[in-house]
Amino acid sequence: MKKNFWFIFIFCCFAFSFLPVSSFAASGPAGPGCGHDRGWKEKIMAEKIAYFTSELDLTPEEAQLFWPVYNMLQDEREKYHRESRDCMRLLEDAIREGQPEKEIARLLDRYIEAAENCDGMREKTRDEVSKVLSEEKTARLFIAEEHFMMKQFRNLKGKK
Repeated sequence: MKKNFWFIFIFCCFAFSFLPVSSFAASGPAGPGCGHDRGWKEKIMAEKIAYFTSELDLTPEEAQLFWPVYNMLQDEREKYHRESRDCMRLLEDAIREGQPEKEIARLLDRYIEAAENCDGMREKTRDEVSKVLSEEKTARLFIAEEHFMMKQFRNLKGKK
């Protein structure tokens, strides 16, 4: 058991060093419920790496191939998610300001396209991750993502 802990700890430190630094840049408020704590993203990412490594039972070789692919996909997913949120805000503003139907239709089209790009990331994730992991481990990744997200929601809910 101790041996597994140290392996996961060392691996997480190694894998964490490959994460894009720009994804941790804090601008504006520190984050959900964190007040002055600007390290919340780093903490969550470290937890995520440890959780995924354990849940996927990655070998060191698999981990070396998996994390760069996964991080690239996460960056792309985040970009589409941000674009979708921005389009939603523009759409809300247009409705509130009483913009013409034509403008609202154009903004709605942009929002739907952005949302579809975001949704399409599931298939792209499967395609890309399946190139470096087995189908079973790829499926376990989707399960681990869902479980990790639910765990984070429960933790956030418990802090209120």
